[in-house]
Order: sequence, then C-alpha cells, then structure tokens
Amino acid sequence: MQLAFQFPEVHKKAVCHIDFQRTLRIPDDNREYPLPPGLGRFPVEHVDDFADKLPGTWQAHGGVFIPMYQSEALWITSFR
Repeated sequence: MQLAFQFPEVHKKAVCHIDFQRTLRIPDDNREYPLPPGLGRFPVEHVDDFADKLPGTWQAHGGVFIPMYQSEALWITSFR
C-alpha cells in the first residue's frame, strides 16, 4: 500500500504518492554500501483497525503505522 496526498488548492492534478519499500539493514559503521535489494512494499495499516492492540495514545492520535521487525529497514520512494 502507498500513501497518496492530494493538493487541490495547488492544482487539481497535484498528487504525491509515497511508497515504503521493505529491505535489509546495513551495518551502522559509517561506511557507504550499495542500496540493498527491495523485498516488496511494507503494509500501511490504519490505527483504528488495531485499536484493541495499540497504546491509548496511538488510538487518540489516529492515523496509520507500518509494522516492521527490528531486523528490517525501509526506503521511501515518492512519485507523482
């Protein structure tokens, strides 16, 4: 899933799509590494759908979240 933001006050076709790609973590050792392989999109979940399993502060704020394991990383892509 991707997030889509529309800006009709700017232009009727002004839209920004943001995609969250699952990938592997790289070492945190101040060296440069090539971009790791993409492993598909992260799911973007609605807080309301998991209200009984999330902290009350999340429920009060609402929105979306991306579930991920500590061993995972992500990169963000955006496009029109």
